[in-house]
Amino acid sequence: MPSTRDLWPDKWLRAYHLAGKRPTVAGETVTVADANPPSGGRK
Repeated sequence: MPSTRDLWPDKWLRAYHLAGKRPTVAGETVTVADANPPSGGRK
């Protein structure tokens, strides 16, 4: 019979999930936002 972890895995990756292995990570989406938008006269 499957455990609750098998049916509903953790939402976040934890160290014990990796079991000492090094993961390979790739970014899928990049978003760039202007941190200082024009303020109409403030400089």
